[in-house]
Amino acid sequence: MSTQYLLVYPNDDLLLMMKLSGNPLDAVYLLKISSTGERLWRRKITDSSSYGGNLQMRDIAFAPDGQICITGSRYDTVIVNNKALPDGAVWLLCLDSMGCLSPGCGDYQDVVTAVQEPKLKALE
Repeated sequence: MSTQYLLVYPNDDLLLMMKLSGNPLDAVYLLKISSTGERLWRRKITDSSSYGGNLQMRDIAFAPDGQICITGSRYDTVIVNNKALPDGAVWLLCLDSMGCLSPGCGDYQDVVTAVQEPKLKALE
């Protein structure tokens, strides 16, 4: 486990985002710590539709409404119709202020990727 990002809340609480490398799944690990050092909550988030790792976290930010938004990419790990997606599949994950996909979540959450191929228009 290595610290990737550290955000500081206005009240000096800390939010750490780390990558957990695993076999077969990588995970995003979030840890919120109070300004006095008390663990407030932790979340481990995986994508069970992805195999083989290569999770890349790119950035984390607070949205104006208090959500925690994380961006990243996965390389050749999401299987659709028995094919790996091309390199560079990107993802955006927005969590509520408690680090949950849905209110009242526990420490562990699994995200199942929904894949949508981009629709390209020809330039005229």
